[in-house]
Amino acid sequence: MVELVEGKTRPTELGPKKFNMITGSELKTVGLVLRMTKSMYYSRRVVIMDSGFCVLRGLIELAKRGFFASAVIKKRRYWTKYVPGDKIKEYFLDKPVGTSDALHGILDNTPFHIFCLKEENYVMSLMSTYGTMEKGCETKRIIEDGKK
Repeated sequence: MVELVEGKTRPTELGPKKFNMITGSELKTVGLVLRMTKSMYYSRRVVIMDSGFCVLRGLIELAKRGFFASAVIKKRRYWTKYVPGDKIKEYFLDKPVGTSDALHGILDNTPFHIFCLKEENYVMSLMSTYGTMEKGCETKRIIEDGKK
């Protein structure tokens, strides 16, 4: 799907775009994410998004519609809402490269996770509405050409 970016030139008589008004406040990024993924609602699929779409409210709204997502967390001017970025950095400060951990949370009765991995110069963080850090059963699949 392609969407025309109108910015401040959008005619006021058209009103707000669909999904921009969530929980009584205007959330433009959330609205854009919901409009762009509408054809995949209730598919139980996963989309990986760039840090520009890292808005927890958007991921939660997608999960409520049966579509799961993950987005890279980056500090712009501030940390993304609900992300204790400075505490995460402090926690990983003395950890060796390759250390991973996760924070678990619930927003609007929808579970989410913040997965973190210590890299050499930074901590890679992903916000997600799917997955776990707990070890589960191993899954094996056979590809059509017969190779494992």
